[in-house]
Amino acid sequence: MNKIIIIYFLFSLIFFSCKEENDKNIIASYKGEQLTSSEIKAMLPNGLSPEDSTKLVKEFIENWAINKIILETSREELDKNVLLEIEQKVENYKNDLLVDEIELQWLAQDSVMNPSEKELLDYYEKNKANFLAEDDFVEFRFAEVPSSKAYITRKLMQENTPRARIKLDTLMKNNLYKAEIKPQQWLKFSQLVQLTPLPDNAPKAIYLKKQIFNLPHQGNYFLLQITNFAKKGEPKPFVLVKNQIQSMLINKRKLNLLTDKKNKLYEKALYNDEIKIK
Repeated sequence: MNKIIIIYFLFSLIFFSCKEENDKNIIASYKGEQLTSSEIKAMLPNGLSPEDSTKLVKEFIENWAINKIILETSREELDKNVLLEIEQKVENYKNDLLVDEIELQWLAQDSVMNPSEKELLDYYEKNKANFLAEDDFVEFRFAEVPSSKAYITRKLMQENTPRARIKLDTLMKNNLYKAEIKPQQWLKFSQLVQLTPLPDNAPKAIYLKKQIFNLPHQGNYFLLQITNFAKKGEPKPFVLVKNQIQSMLINKRKLNLLTDKKNKLYEKALYNDEIKIK
């Protein structure tokens, strides 16, 4: 490294002086390559002690110099075909970045509208076969209440009218009971068994009858109602695949927008006789 000029005495000038500095101060050099004070400052985290700053800067300069030497060595010793291949890869990567950037700008300028609920439902109905359940799924409601509230809770769950749902929600919130009583609460049946007092070997056939089951649990009553289910191999409920469908349709619209932009540019170039095809 005898060709490397490292000016360590500038450390104190750079990092501890209160005077304004010139960002083009050269701290180290290797042949035609130069390392400036501004580059070093940019990599230093805040809050370091003078000792830690000096140590970190010293390591940075040494690593910088080693990398420069290795790069020069690679250019001298690697086969020319390998170097050409690397240059081509770099060029391709740069081109990909440019294309990605302009596509992001196009998408920002022409925002893609989110599909409506009707569009999502229509797509779901036409493509149910693509959303088959890999397990048994159940829609459920439950409430864990003391025995004194078990009767009224069960009655409101059975009634399941808008008025009953409001009263049930108020009862749960006012008494801070553990409950999930909102509609469209779906889980795999195996997950439901893990999260509730259902026995591990709970027979699915019994619990898929949309009844309300009273399960004693730690001095309370755990009222569980299966309101709907989708068996393994059947289409998943819409609510479980809604977000997936939305992402698919948005991505499709983005792709269509970008394809349209590219086609217009191509047609314009053809019209202006800028493309020559033999």
